[in-house]
Amino acid sequence: MRGERRTWIAVMLCLIICLALMIPAAAENFTVKRIGNLIPFNDNAFSITAPEKGRLTIRIHDDISVYRTLEQEIEAGETTIHWDGCAYNHEKLASKNYIITAVLEGASGEEYTVSFNTPVEYTGQCLQYLLPSSDRVSTEEPEEWFVEFRTVQKGTVTFLFRNTETGETAQTYSVNTTGGRINRLTYTELTGKKPLPAGTYRITAYENSRQAEKHEFDLTIQDEPPAKEEIFLTGEILPGEEMTEEEIWQIMQAPSVVVDIDFFKHQKVYTRKDRESASLGTLHGQTQALKVMQIEDGWAFIGAWNHEEAEYVEGWVPASVLKVVHPDTEYGILINKRKQTLDVYYQGKRIDTLQVSTGRPEEKHPEQETAAGSFLTGYHRVDFSMNGKKYDYVIQYDGGNLLHQIPYEWGKDKKDFSYGRSFLGAKASHACIRIQSEPGENGINAYWIWAHIPYRTRVIILDDPAERRPVEEGPEIITEEPETGENQIRLTFEDEKRDENAKDPTVIEEIGGKRIGYALCGEKEYVRNPGIIDERIRELREKGCEKIILKCFWNDRNAEKHSAVQEGMARKGVRAGADLVIGNGNRQFLGCEWQGNALILYGLGEQKTKKAGKRGTTGLTAEIIFTFSEEKSRPTAVIRTASPDEDPEQTIERFRSDSLGEGISRILFLTGDQSKQ
Repeated sequence: MRGERRTWIAVMLCLIICLALMIPAAAENFTVKRIGNLIPFNDNAFSITAPEKGRLTIRIHDDISVYRTLEQEIEAGETTIHWDGCAYNHEKLASKNYIITAVLEGASGEEYTVSFNTPVEYTGQCLQYLLPSSDRVSTEEPEEWFVEFRTVQKGTVTFLFRNTETGETAQTYSVNTTGGRINRLTYTELTGKKPLPAGTYRITAYENSRQAEKHEFDLTIQDEPPAKEEIFLTGEILPGEEMTEEEIWQIMQAPSVVVDIDFFKHQKVYTRKDRESASLGTLHGQTQALKVMQIEDGWAFIGAWNHEEAEYVEGWVPASVLKVVHPDTEYGILINKRKQTLDVYYQGKRIDTLQVSTGRPEEKHPEQETAAGSFLTGYHRVDFSMNGKKYDYVIQYDGGNLLHQIPYEWGKDKKDFSYGRSFLGAKASHACIRIQSEPGENGINAYWIWAHIPYRTRVIILDDPAERRPVEEGPEIITEEPETGENQIRLTFEDEKRDENAKDPTVIEEIGGKRIGYALCGEKEYVRNPGIIDERIRELREKGCEKIILKCFWNDRNAEKHSAVQEGMARKGVRAGADLVIGNGNRQFLGCEWQGNALILYGLGEQKTKKAGKRGTTGLTAEIIFTFSEEKSRPTAVIRTASPDEDPEQTIERFRSDSLGEGISRILFLTGDQSKQ
């Protein structure tokens, strides 16, 4: 008995030793500690103890978002890492609790992880942005020039004017500020009773407690007012989608003809050269550029997108209310409503592309459509709240229409972007442009745009008439299914319920020697973490899948049309690499759209049979034929009803009513049950 006991103890000891060797490095071998309190805009530091050299990644995040990532190669032993205590692009971290997660990928291949919570309770001082309205000012029109800026805390901002010819300091001005407020000072308000003589000056501005953090720009002061420019025939004011960056930049930099009234006032566009004639809609003042095609008898014949329905109109405007303005020469913004993207240009080059949500019109609110056209940015505006959501980093560009960050829910220890980011890539706003909060590929986000884009920066918004007015042609009605040819496979889809017990959200099938991957994702999963779609589709690509189908499972089973979130989710799948997106879980079938070569079917509806003299709600079946070739091509899509007595015209009309763009025109529609004969 004693021998058996000793043997048992020896076995257990061996097992414990083996398990110990398998466990990742103990916390005491890899430590990360915060030095002092975490204070944004101050010198913050982490103390690192590493068991070996390697690549260290520190993420500052919560359960919803990653606010900052620090990466550095470190040696074994002690290391101190300094950082500014801010989110990406020097953005202030909100006062709340955060999670600090540090991962060391050791040179040996070992991975070490430490995670702990830390609060942000206090915030340091910072001059977040400072932007002049232009690079010159006339002493005859000093109110036409202004400078905008905002500090985090109450403080004092000093402006130092240095003559560029002599290098001597000509004057110094100091202005008290209120933290979090947009400050806007005209030349008169800034200089007061001490105006400067004509000349060019380098202006250095800083908050007095942070003098090392300087903002600088040149300003030319001239005594004579600028010569008034005559309005002119502008030619095209929007670029084509196929234009080069250089061609787009040339259009961005062209002068504009605008209505010389207040930002929020409206100018009618008349059907005739008569103020008593009918109005085609209205335009906003100062920032909306007009396409001028004719000037005669004191009137200008112009083209622009109206405020009421975002529709393009051509009509007459009194020439006396028009003026010529010039855009900022450094930056430009190009928004593509069809793609729901925003390109940032700097000195003629596109430097990043972000996802946006433009306006989503409703039957009773057509004005919620974001109007296309050419615009100029106006003032920076204060952050605002609406319907329990907060909107930060606001720039006015077209009357009450704004550029701003996606909305988030906030409260005690809460800053939740789930709602706002789930719409990205789809129309969702009330006409404003919602911009992603996370950095794009090259680091730009909504905060960066707010801190860098000055007054009168060009904003071009490309129209999407096909998206707004679905194509009436199609689908092509067929009586026999097309045959499957060489290098093709046929897949059949009906509405399905997700197996809640299934553990693997990705599935791979071998069909006809081709590897087909299926990524499964629920709407709730997507809202919590939109990146989950990228992860699953990337996994399938890495496993060699030649075609990828994203199956989405919706929350609302009784919807008559697909939602903005579902649109954003489906398009996210296409951007991640899905060749086909199928929505599931809605009782009624929904519409479709094409995104490039990828087809989105928002819902096929439940399959219900006819009951005792009653006509049931019949779902659809989709037959998708994929072709495998070097050139990527659109699949052939055949839609059929399950019931031979279903009215095809009624079914097609319902299908069309929820489809976008050219979607239904490229669908083959097989009525009845001919395919089963």
